[in-house]
Amino acid sequence: MEATQSIRTASAKNPILIKIVLVGKLGVGKSAMIVRFLTKRFIGEYDQTVGLMYHHCTKIDDVEARVEILESGGKEFIETSDVHAMWGDVYLLVYAIDDRTSFKETFPLCQHVANVRDTDMPLFMLIGNKKDTENDREAQVTTRDGYELAKEMNCSFHELSTKANSEDVEKVFTEAIRKVIRRKLDQRALNEVKQTSHKRIMEIIEKNTCRNRAMSSVKETIDEYCATHSQDLSQDLSRDRSNTYT
Repeated sequence: MEATQSIRTASAKNPILIKIVLVGKLGVGKSAMIVRFLTKRFIGEYDQTVGLMYHHCTKIDDVEARVEILESGGKEFIETSDVHAMWGDVYLLVYAIDDRTSFKETFPLCQHVANVRDTDMPLFMLIGNKKDTENDREAQVTTRDGYELAKEMNCSFHELSTKANSEDVEKVFTEAIRKVIRRKLDQRALNEVKQTSHKRIMEIIEKNTCRNRAMSSVKETIDEYCATHSQDLSQDLSRDRSNTYT
């Protein structure tokens, strides 16, 4: 508890860096989501580009965070750009509920990032965007489809409309930031425990080493005395034996 509190205090002076990556097929609304989160405004048309970086500072659960948001591409882009796959702390896998192709891309995206990261596994969140189109869409991706895929990928799932509601978008980013903060605080606390344990072990080793050195010094002194006074010791021993059997 004390370690966690000290970490929180330190983070107030040094904000925790949170790296969020939005991945998904072009046109699913990644740019709109980011701008909606940062400005509360909705802008419908964007140039279809990837690699844009956005910066944001926030405070969640009394912890200061410096947030970097990277807009990445879909399956083909991620598979040829491992830099994006290696960069993030949390990946928002975004699809449009009126585009089943974009939905089908999310699982391979998740798999590729996981394979590239290996043991350094990031967090994932599945996001179904464009909920406002659900009444007139043809190739519908149902809410149930989203929940089942999220369960398979072992991640959280959100369905929202960036166009209709800024609050739902904010909830998604807030959850992503909070998840990373908790993970990093837990990791810092674990590292602090490891460092404390290591320090104690080294203190014990040093203490025992000093004691062994002292014992070795005593032994060397005794051996040296015995070597230089061997004749006197022999006479004393003979005298003791004579007195014993007299």
